[in-house]
Amino acid sequence: MRRLSVQLLLPILAVVTAVVLVAAFYWSRAFQRLYVQSLTERLEREARLAADALPWGASGADLDRLCAVHAREIGGRVTVVADDGRVVGESEEPSTSLENHGSRPEVAVARQRGAGVATRFSRTLGFDMLYVAVADRREHGLRFVRVAVPLRDLEAARSIVRRTLTYGLLAALLLGGASALGFSRRIAARIQRIEALSRAALAGAAEAAQPPREDELGALERHLVELGREMRARLAATEAERGKLEAVLRSMADGVVVLDAEGRMVLCNASAIEQLELPIDGEPAGAKLSLVCRASEVIALVGEALRQPGQVLQREITFPGRERNRVLSASAVTSAGPTEPFGAILVLHDLTRIRHFEAMRAEFVANVSHELRTPLTAIRGYAETLQSGALGDPRRAAEFVAVILRHCERLTRLIDDLLTLSDLELGRTELRARPLAVEEVVRGCVEVLRQKAEERGVAVRVEIAPGLPPVLADRDRLEQVLINLIDNGIKYSGPGSEVRVVARSAGDGVPLAVEIAVRDNGVGIPRKDVPRLTERFYRVDRARSRELGGTGLGLAIVKHIIQAHGGSLAIESALGLGTTVRVVLPGAAAGPSHDA
Repeated sequence: MRRLSVQLLLPILAVVTAVVLVAAFYWSRAFQRLYVQSLTERLEREARLAADALPWGASGADLDRLCAVHAREIGGRVTVVADDGRVVGESEEPSTSLENHGSRPEVAVARQRGAGVATRFSRTLGFDMLYVAVADRREHGLRFVRVAVPLRDLEAARSIVRRTLTYGLLAALLLGGASALGFSRRIAARIQRIEALSRAALAGAAEAAQPPREDELGALERHLVELGREMRARLAATEAERGKLEAVLRSMADGVVVLDAEGRMVLCNASAIEQLELPIDGEPAGAKLSLVCRASEVIALVGEALRQPGQVLQREITFPGRERNRVLSASAVTSAGPTEPFGAILVLHDLTRIRHFEAMRAEFVANVSHELRTPLTAIRGYAETLQSGALGDPRRAAEFVAVILRHCERLTRLIDDLLTLSDLELGRTELRARPLAVEEVVRGCVEVLRQKAEERGVAVRVEIAPGLPPVLADRDRLEQVLINLIDNGIKYSGPGSEVRVVARSAGDGVPLAVEIAVRDNGVGIPRKDVPRLTERFYRVDRARSRELGGTGLGLAIVKHIIQAHGGSLAIESALGLGTTVRVVLPGAAAGPSHDA
């Protein structure tokens, strides 16, 4: 069997040849750098010797001649530059004809460091030069002595090196190309076999298209076949389990969070994100729970579970949510790895709605009990008084009976309102919606309450916009809403005040809508109490409400009736400025209205 190592021998030889050529190339570059460095050091020594030899008092033509003498000795060029950059001595050109050299790189560096080096093209001489300048500091002042030599010899050496490298590279390319050609043809055929095998494995084939060869690549082919079979089986099982797990987690109402030992989320379902109000978009994996969760008790529970492996910890946790406080039942337990616990599993059950409904139920029972107890206590008290002898006094007996009847009427109103509200909340009220003329309904309700308004000295004024479309509503329920709102306006307005009922179109678009507003200039309501006015049994002034015969359920009934019609209710009020209640109902298409 021809081993793969033999097949790789020639390409390796080609690579070695290329490496040798590259090494030779870099060696030549290093030689060139060494040559320039050696030349620079020699020129620096020559410049310092020239600085010691050139007198400070000489200048102009005399100093030019002295510079020329030193230039011939070193085979280069010598320049003396004053501190201000003027050229005071030059071996090749008259110093007076040269421009200021203070900005030359080698002079600028020498001014800072004592010596400077630069390589550039000399416009004066017409070829590349190596410049070395040294600072000559004496008691007379500061000057710079610059020595320069042409780089023609270096360029010649570079040319020879380039040619040598070029020939070497061409030879290496020819050798490597021939070797790579044969090698690539052999390897390409084997790779194509492996590629065909991979495709067959992906397609579900159990065996390779051709029997593998008896070499290293053949062994790879056999292992690839076996690995493909095993991987397909494992992936199928994993995908099936993952699909089941994801389906279960997605369908769970309870939140589930899986964390690693560092408190980072490995898995988190949508219910957990919603219950913990996590600010996460997309996949939460990798996020640290303590950084994204605002519920400090949840974080503390997870930390405690990680410190107590094997213990199931459970807490009822309350934390401030975005809209209201959230109540969660949280359970945490460490999750076991192959050798040791690697994290924790947090299971959350949202109790917010349950606790909210429990509080509402308790409040409702307390309110109903209180509202029923007051008239029942009064009825019982007056009945006992009658029983104990008041029946013998006709005047007092009649007065007591009237009080008993008044409280019975209050009980009847309260029970009727409770039944009505219950039917509305449970959706058991059937609405017989039909087009109704708004003006007819409004004026009918005002007429019902006219006597009460006159008794309290309150004027009721109706303003109906012309061309107002009919509303689509149940007449009895709409009258119940308007009578309740107008009655409230009359009850809470003093003598001489006014209640206005204004009806107009709501908006200019389609579908049609009608707004009916009831405005009074009575005592008004504090702004903080306005959002709670439609709650059951909520009263701003309980004593006055009972005195005026209210049950505390009127606006709650109004809200549910309007919502059942697909409308909206808005209340605006300020203490001492009166109250405005706006009802918006869907309009009906133009046509005959049914008011009978």
